[in-house]
Amino acid sequence: MNGGRIPDGTNGLSTRFMWRANGAGEVYAYLPTSREHGTSLGRGASGPVAA
Repeated sequence: MNGGRIPDGTNGLSTRFMWRANGAGEVYAYLPTSREHGTSLGRGASGPVAA
């Protein structure tokens, strides 16, 4: 994966951790099943941890 291009199933995939408003975490993935942009996985399922 290079430059935000969607992989075609033969050239890998890419994931990154992202933080949204109020600390909502997600995994943002570029997968062969993604459409124009990456796919948001588990948005809000993780967030800031109290110390």
